[in-house]
Amino acid sequence: MSSTARQIIFWLLIIAGALLIYKLVNPGSKNTQNIDLVQLNEKIKAGQLKELVVKQNETVAIEKDTNIEYHAQLTNEQTKNDILKAAWALGPDGKTSMVPKVSDESGGGSYWWPALYYLLPFLLIFGFWIFMLRQMQSGGNKALSFGKSRAKLLSNQQKRVTFKDVAGVEEAKEELQEIIEFLKEPQKFQKLGFPKAF
Repeated sequence: MSSTARQIIFWLLIIAGALLIYKLVNPGSKNTQNIDLVQLNEKIKAGQLKELVVKQNETVAIEKDTNIEYHAQLTNEQTKNDILKAAWALGPDGKTSMVPKVSDESGGGSYWWPALYYLLPFLLIFGFWIFMLRQMQSGGNKALSFGKSRAKLLSNQQKRVTFKDVAGVEEAKEELQEIIEFLKEPQKFQKLGFPKAF
């Protein structure tokens, strides 16, 4: 995948995540009100509603004149049936129901949409996190591999450097002699100001 396509996907994920988080934090618009079931029943009987949607745990009703959206929590199956019965009842003209448009979305399939609605932001954040991890580890930029040790295990079969190997190099011999002397008698060097041996 090219870097341009990755950038576009990256920004689309950020925008979609921001919109979903905003929707979760601020779900209601200015024309939304919470009412109880008694008030909802009164509005149905007065013929003030143009639409009623009965969901699994709540009822959403829209008023005719003001387009205000009312939300009422459903406590049990009996209250749901009472609301539907009142909405489908015939009005004063005897021809049309009290609420012109009534829909029952309280079936078993409606469980998935609320669950998906609340899980989608978390899935997007998780996908964004995976995307960022892969982005950082792709190519030569191993940003998250800094904790991996590059030390190699030495075995007895590997060649060890001895004094004979540096026989012709006098400076190397002198340095090795000083190191050995320091390890044997560190007090001698401490008097000269060298740090203590480990």
